[in-house]
Amino acid sequence: FSLIFFPFSFISPMAESGSALKEQGNAAFKAGDLSTALSLYASSVAAFSREKDSEGGALVQLNIALCYIKLSNHSSALDACDASLKVDPANTKAHYRRALALEGLGNP
Repeated sequence: FSLIFFPFSFISPMAESGSALKEQGNAAFKAGDLSTALSLYASSVAAFSREKDSEGGALVQLNIALCYIKLSNHSSALDACDASLKVDPANTKAHYRRALALEGLGNP
C-alpha cells in the first residue's frame, strides 16, 4: 500500500467537502503558498455553503483573512472578517483579525 500525492492543481474542488478543502488550504498555507491557500479556502467556503454549514464557512473566512493580512491586502482581510462576524458576532479571533486589518488600513 502506497500513498500517491498530487499537486493541488489536480484536485477537483467541486468533488471535495468543505472540511477537506479547508485542510488542503491549511497545507498550502503552511507550505507558504498563499495564493493556492486562498483558492482552496474560497472553494471551501463555497462547499460549506452547498453543505448548508454557515459556521464552517465562517471559520474558513478567518483563514482567508489571515492570508490577506500576510499579503498586506487589508481591505480584503476586513471583508473576510466581516463575513465571519455576520455568522458569529462574538468570535474573538474574527474581532482580533478585523482589528489587525483596520490597523493595516491606518484605522487603529
